[in-house]
Amino acid sequence: MADLLTEPRSGDLASEEIAARLVAITANLDAHIEERAIVIAAERITAAEDAAEQKVAGLMASHASEVQRLEDLIKELRRQLKPLRRHIEETCPEVKERRARFEAERTGRLDLDVGHDRDLLLDAARVVIETQRADRTTIQRKARVGFAKAGRLLELLEQFRVIGPVPATTSGKRPVLLPKEETDGALKRLRKEIGEASNG
Repeated sequence: MADLLTEPRSGDLASEEIAARLVAITANLDAHIEERAIVIAAERITAAEDAAEQKVAGLMASHASEVQRLEDLIKELRRQLKPLRRHIEETCPEVKERRARFEAERTGRLDLDVGHDRDLLLDAARVVIETQRADRTTIQRKARVGFAKAGRLLELLEQFRVIGPVPATTSGKRPVLLPKEETDGALKRLRKEIGEASNG
């Protein structure tokens, strides 16, 4: 009787073995599914990247000829306009000065070398601030300088922030940035900045 109670039944052993195998199969199946999902995701990402690269390459190829055409057109226009620009600069010194100033500002190299024009520049600044007129004729008459020198002084006054640039209007009058009441203080500041520019 005791042997019957302690001896394991064959049916129970079979059930336990089946359960153990099911657990192992389930674990292996989960691992396989996870691995397969990773592989599929990687394949889809790679396919999407390839498609995107092909699309970009196609767009670049389709627009390459158009870009080249525009570049050629710009070069041709510059070539044709070069004589006209040279003629305008020769007949209108103000245009040449504005172009030189634009190039200096674009490259970050402003020509603040006053040289021997220090006293003339201070005199021109005083005239401009007191009269509130920033034009070549006024400087020529008041400072008693020539046409080209008056243009140079106007350029320097703009760079030293005494006057503004020529506006894109029919009047073409430069604005005076300092009021008449600040003449003495402005000239003092200008003397200091001229000295710093000369030493720099």
